[in-house]
Amino acid sequence: MKSLEELRARLDVIDRELLQLVAERQALGKQIAEVKRSAGQPTRDFRREREVLLKARRDAEALGISPALAESLLQSLIRGSLTTQEQARVASQRRGSGRSALVIGGRGKMGHWVADFLAAQGFAVTVADPAGEVAGYDCVADWRTTDLHHDFIVVATPIRIANEVLAELAGRRPRGHRVRHRFAQDAAALGTRAAPCRRVSRDVRCTRCSVRTPSCCRAST
Repeated sequence: MKSLEELRARLDVIDRELLQLVAERQALGKQIAEVKRSAGQPTRDFRREREVLLKARRDAEALGISPALAESLLQSLIRGSLTTQEQARVASQRRGSGRSALVIGGRGKMGHWVADFLAAQGFAVTVADPAGEVAGYDCVADWRTTDLHHDFIVVATPIRIANEVLAELAGRRPRGHRVRHRFAQDAAALGTRAAPCRRVSRDVRCTRCSVRTPSCCRAST
């Protein structure tokens, strides 16, 4: 009988092989995105997703593993593939080419995602966060030290300090006409905690838009 250490070592090898296959699948997703884009097809194909999930359940049953587990695993992989394809589509458009963006609070999870998203579109991104630098970006500890001559300014700070940041931005009247603020959760879920940010957003003359869960404010020109 093999020892516990030997069995765990074998699991480590299998886990590594699984991740290599996931990486290969993601690479294929990028190629699929190029083909879809060339053919003018949408990123998502619900019929194809259903076929993949049904096949996964059949294959799982034949292998003696839980069909529900197989479906859950494939759903995660499909979401990852769709994300990869959408990122490739956005990057190909290069809508931010030649423009700049400032992400205030860019070291947080959402702020980092926003920075990556804007960079993928071609924006020259600067991250402002006292918590430290973010690899791959120009960084400053305090956004107040910048000239605010950015085409986009994204406020990705915690909700408790967003009021102060938005109010100061309103006072500075940045050249960039698009100031966005993202709420940490849906505004409806935040309830009264989001009310101060809504009031300040109106003072900055922002109109609200949203990208899935995060909500943003876009300044009027």
